[in-house]
Parts: sequence; C-alpha cells; structure tokens
Amino acid sequence: MKTLASVFPDITTIPEKYRLTGPVEQSEYLINGEILEWKGSFQDVYSPVYLNNDDSKPNYIGRYPLMDKEESL
Repeated sequence: MKTLASVFPDITTIPEKYRLTGPVEQSEYLINGEILEWKGSFQDVYSPVYLNNDDSKPNYIGRYPLMDKEESL
C-alpha cells in the first residue's frame, strides 16, 4: 500500500533541465513601450504540485507585481 508521502515527487526525480534554480522574481512591467520597476505590492506564487520533503510546505516559485485595473492599463 502506498503512503501519502509516496505520491509526491522527490526533487531528485524532476529532470534537471525542468528544475528551477531559484525563484522567478518579476519586478518589471511594460507601460507605453517602456520597462519600469514595480515599487508596489507583489503576489507570491506557489506550485500546485507538492514535493516530498520534510516541511510539507508548498513549493515557492516566485512573485509578480500585484497591479490593479488602473495600473495595468
């Protein structure tokens, strides 16, 4: 019988070319053809796929600017 931990992949089973080397920190945005640095709030992004590790926390992928309607237009 499989245990719950056995259904989650171990980081070593993910092919190296698909593993993130670190979080993806998106801090720039494009307005009128100009790339600007975002100074506001950010949204953290976590993978929906849990890894088999000791802390049982979601896998942090990175973050992106948390813009509202006016800022994104």
